[in-house]
Amino acid sequence: MAEEGIHYTFESAGFPGELLVVRQVVIDERLDRPYRARVELAHHDIDADIAQYLGKDCILEIHRGANVRRLVGLVRHVRESEDQHNAQQNVLCEVVPAYHLLSLRRDTRIFQGMSAPDILQEVLSGGLSPYGRSVELRLEDTYEPREYCIQYEETDLDFADRLMQEEGISYVFTHDGDQEVMVLRDRNAQHPDVASGALVQFQPHNQNILDVEPVHRFRLRHRSRITSVVARDWDWTKAGSMKVEAEDRTTDPAGTDRESYEQGEGRSLTITGYSGTAYAKEDSTRQAQIRREMHVRDAITGAGTGSVIQFAPGTVFELTGHEVAGCDGRYLITAVQHISLPPGGVDTDGTTPEAYHNRFECIPLDTVYRPTRRTPKPRIPSIQTAMVTGPAGEEIHVDEHGRIKVQFFWDRQNPADETSSCWVRVEQPWAGPSWGFWYVPRIGMEVVVHFVDGDPDRPLVSGCVYDGANALPYPLPDEKTKSTIKSNSSLGGGGFNELRYEDLAGSEQIYTHAQKDYNEVVEHDHNTLVHNDQTNTVDVNQTQTIHNNQTEQVDVDQTMTIDGNRTVVVEGDYSETVLGTETRTVTGAVTETFDATETRTVTGDLTETLEANETIDIGSNQTETITGNHTLTVSTDMTHTITGALTKTVIGGITQMTMGTYDVTADAGYTVVAPAGVKILAAGGLSVSAPGGVTHVDSQKSWVGLWKFDGGANNFGWCSFKIDVIGMQVGAANLKSEFAMIKTEVYAAELHVTSGTAIGTFGTWLRNAGASVEVQPNSEV
Repeated sequence: MAEEGIHYTFESAGFPGELLVVRQVVIDERLDRPYRARVELAHHDIDADIAQYLGKDCILEIHRGANVRRLVGLVRHVRESEDQHNAQQNVLCEVVPAYHLLSLRRDTRIFQGMSAPDILQEVLSGGLSPYGRSVELRLEDTYEPREYCIQYEETDLDFADRLMQEEGISYVFTHDGDQEVMVLRDRNAQHPDVASGALVQFQPHNQNILDVEPVHRFRLRHRSRITSVVARDWDWTKAGSMKVEAEDRTTDPAGTDRESYEQGEGRSLTITGYSGTAYAKEDSTRQAQIRREMHVRDAITGAGTGSVIQFAPGTVFELTGHEVAGCDGRYLITAVQHISLPPGGVDTDGTTPEAYHNRFECIPLDTVYRPTRRTPKPRIPSIQTAMVTGPAGEEIHVDEHGRIKVQFFWDRQNPADETSSCWVRVEQPWAGPSWGFWYVPRIGMEVVVHFVDGDPDRPLVSGCVYDGANALPYPLPDEKTKSTIKSNSSLGGGGFNELRYEDLAGSEQIYTHAQKDYNEVVEHDHNTLVHNDQTNTVDVNQTQTIHNNQTEQVDVDQTMTIDGNRTVVVEGDYSETVLGTETRTVTGAVTETFDATETRTVTGDLTETLEANETIDIGSNQTETITGNHTLTVSTDMTHTITGALTKTVIGGITQMTMGTYDVTADAGYTVVAPAGVKILAAGGLSVSAPGGVTHVDSQKSWVGLWKFDGGANNFGWCSFKIDVIGMQVGAANLKSEFAMIKTEVYAAELHVTSGTAIGTFGTWLRNAGASVEVQPNSEV
């Protein structure tokens, strides 16, 4: 095609168009990259201040008749050219999209609960709006929300590029208006045809077809590429296998499978949809697919040169007329370089170029385009610290997995509350299924944060550090030998639990403090060995329950002091053995109650001393068995009251002695049964008083001492009667005695016989050492 119709225009608010002449243009455009146009201008105002061009909007156009290729952007760089002429000023300008200037914005910030498109919309809109630019998201795929996504020390451009590369999103720029528009796409079908028409004729340089814009050179390249991808991650909320894995598998034309196993490649999988106990969604299947599509994208690529000024990345053309079979077809342009050299110039390959030509790269349209993951994700190889956060009024903020919220000190956007971060897991020294260590950092603590595999999106709290707001439990270095685990009561504080170690030589100590309750559970044995003293102090009550036996051994003395009452309940038997002596002192009253029998065995002597009265109340019988002697000494009076009968059985004799009188009173009668005889020794005399009469019926009676009978009527009947009387006095108003045989030895006797007295014997023997008998009338001897 004839080149005389090619010309260029450049307009900018920085300098009038009529003063500018475009001398040279080189434009580099590529999918997923900001374009860059290097323009050399001749300015007729040699005194112009070129600094005024910087940052200005500009429009560069390539004209071929009515066919106009337009490029809109900003002047990013401007300088004077080394090739200067007296009548003009040569200026070199670099034109870029406003998106390119996002490389000058660096930030560290957090996005929570947002999908990649949502994050891109926020970042790009915020970055482009100061330049009057906008972004359009023409996306059809489904993108799961990311629980946590950090832009960590990245430029806005790198961060946005990285997100789009991770998600398989491409972008292009359109130039229809006064400002370029950034357009995001994720499907090949969204790419339009080349503006001048999709059908492009292949025409080598040796042919001259004047009415078309042809492709002069074109070749295809075939490469061996990865054919399959296995994407893997893990979901720690899943019980059992935590594996999250998907694969997308194909082979090359020869049937060979070349697999790429990618775990943590570029980024971890998106595991999301937390339902309160576990995550419900993940994108492993989609990630495996777009990663494989990225690898196989360049298996077949095309490259060529031509003069189609409307060639642009992200547009589709159909090549026709190529002499090599298989080259004709529909292609998606991935990169293009537009070149215009001044007359007489030489192209980079040494040939004399046209006023305009381009070089381009493309892929077959049936190959899914995915951007290369060229932008690495930042890694945090070291640790950081952050502050634990939570709702106002709370001291501990934690979820069911023990995760906490933190605010990094570099975070200048999020408030220091429960929204400051995602839930962050907390490392513990030991973590088993419902067992292990558990300490939860509290709001206001400064914690140490690691990042799994250095990934900023995967923070992990590994510990805490003291700082100016959180002082150490004990002053240092004064208490440097102390080590402690000390908590604080919540809410409000004021109390603590503590396990403390003192390692000062000579003062070693383990100290335990429980603010309220202290509970111990030992499933088997519990042994305590104290080599010196032990003191236990209980300020209120103590309860000890032993479900089996208890043995207590005290090698020396035991002293127990009870200021109040003591109650011991033994539901079974009670046995107490004292190998030495036992002394019990009770200053108050003693009450003993035995619901059954009591047996006491004293192998030695038993001495009981009562300094006051003793009362024994026996509800039933009492039996005493004494194998030896029984001595009872009563210092004053002794009274026995028996409401029933009294029976005494004495195998030996009974001796009773009293210094006073001996009185026996029997209301119902008094009976003495003595088969061997009864002997009464009464040195002071014997007096029997029986107003109702005395009847003696025995074979023989013997009295020694003074014998005196007083009574209205006394009857004596004996088979044998012997009286040895030293002194005898009988006074009878009516005495009748009948003896079969009577022997009387009287040394001094007096017999007063009153009327009505008779003594009769069948045989009488009387010895009288000195006796007198006085017989009254009506008496007979």
